[in-house]
Amino acid sequence: MQKGDPKSQRTSKFDLFFANYVLYNAIYSCARPPRRPPKPGGRRGGERKLAVDTALRLLGAEAIANDEIIQSSVRTIVWMMKNEQFHLVAPYTEDATNWDSDLLERLESDCPERYADGVLEMIYQVRCNLFHGEKAYRNFQEVFLRPCVAIIRRVNEMIMELVD
Repeated sequence: MQKGDPKSQRTSKFDLFFANYVLYNAIYSCARPPRRPPKPGGRRGGERKLAVDTALRLLGAEAIANDEIIQSSVRTIVWMMKNEQFHLVAPYTEDATNWDSDLLERLESDCPERYADGVLEMIYQVRCNLFHGEKAYRNFQEVFLRPCVAIIRRVNEMIMELVD
């Protein structure tokens, strides 16, 4: 778990996000309801929904929405997105622009359910961008990953506190 320690100067934000997301993935995989076996030739799908819904079920939207670390990190992310410093989905299509706009609405929502859903959905999209290369990352984008790492670490801590 040392790779997931933000105090380590030698660890990049990419490594920190990966390490923390692997822990998050293990937690929600253990906490999810049992799956039905996939149909022959069919896709399992729904991993995004599983990642978001399991964390919401375990923590509750209020806990996520009222956490100061998450709030502070989300404010930074919203500012960056609004000032065109970062797009979560590459802005080449109208659908991508709409996705980022919808996400911003959720991240600025006063409704805890919409806000928490937006936070967890954003973390999952960052995961997709990094793990699958859906969007090329460059070193300057580590600035965007800093608040993302803070959020995923905090969500992991909150879930682990429930277990203790």
